[in-house]
Amino acid sequence: MDELEPEEQEFVERLAGSFLETASFGPESPLATILTTVCVKIVQERRGEREIARDGPTVEKVVGKQEDGTPIVEKDEHYLAKFTSRLSKDIRLSLKDLGCLPDPDSQQAEATESLAQVLAGKGE
Repeated sequence: MDELEPEEQEFVERLAGSFLETASFGPESPLATILTTVCVKIVQERRGEREIARDGPTVEKVVGKQEDGTPIVEKDEHYLAKFTSRLSKDIRLSLKDLGCLPDPDSQQAEATESLAQVLAGKGE
């Protein structure tokens, strides 16, 4: 990967710090290093998305010529589309595994437990 620009490095530090505020581990944990790596991946994804936005979501490529010499052109998705999609999924799963993203199943379980506690308290 290319070196991070100074503003990208600042973004990574702020983002990692923000995630650490709600994480179950501190900045001295080895998990914090993994978290920083995930934040760098977020920068990579942003770079790819900017390039796709600049170039357009599809690209044309010549795949042959007709008998009269006219090129046969096919449209294909931007070469970075699959990369950024895969990177986005990797980022989301990594943040979830690190406990930095809310897990819908856990949220539902907590909400159900809270509701049960409220109902149990009102029944007394």
